[in-house]
Amino acid sequence: NWRQYHPPAHEPGGFRFCGFIDNTMFAFSRPGGNTDGGSAAPRVPKEIQQAWWTGWKKFHGMKWQTVILANGMDLNVFGPLSARKNDLTSLEKSNFEDQFTALQAGNDIKYKIHGDSAYYDNDNLGTGGGRGMASVRETVEWTYKDDKGLWKYLDYKHVLKLRNQPVAKIMFVCMLLRNAYVTMNGSQVSEYLISLPPSFEHWVSQGPSARPLPNNSIFSNDFIYDSDDDSSEDEDEFD
Repeated sequence: NWRQYHPPAHEPGGFRFCGFIDNTMFAFSRPGGNTDGGSAAPRVPKEIQQAWWTGWKKFHGMKWQTVILANGMDLNVFGPLSARKNDLTSLEKSNFEDQFTALQAGNDIKYKIHGDSAYYDNDNLGTGGGRGMASVRETVEWTYKDDKGLWKYLDYKHVLKLRNQPVAKIMFVCMLLRNAYVTMNGSQVSEYLISLPPSFEHWVSQGPSARPLPNNSIFSNDFIYDSDDDSSEDEDEFD
């Protein structure tokens, strides 16, 4: 509805939102147990437990800031922070606005990211838009549903223990793998916003950490099936 009353992005005052920003929380087991073994060993200091406790949600957990694009992929992920922190704290610590500005340096059209009322309006972020934008902004919540839907491990807080495993790395890797999943299968967000994600090959070939795909990868354009594994009848049928 908002787009209907705004000119295109290339015109002054045009609709220039390309994604959404929000925070999600993952609960984990309460930090506890003996610090160095033995029945008489001291317990974990209460300050450690309080550091991860949120009275709003009533659990111990971590907070992650994510910025999604209309194609359903995460543009930026920052964390972890304690679930006690608010959204503006994660925005400030992530340095996302400076990164987003540098990303668009030299472009004629400067895009913005839409957020809820916890954020503010400036050259990089925008809020408001009425009920129409509020309903569209819900799509960022769908990505959090996918994280826990694809990897059920994230939804069982009793097995996520800070002292026993790298909980933050597990959460980050799951969000990274969801990006890869979207490039191959699409997502509810990309279908709703009618924005096709890039192919897996194109995605992994971008950025300063990009690496070329191996020639024998099934995602490589140079991939050739082994003739020993396929009969001539199968090849004819494939043709």
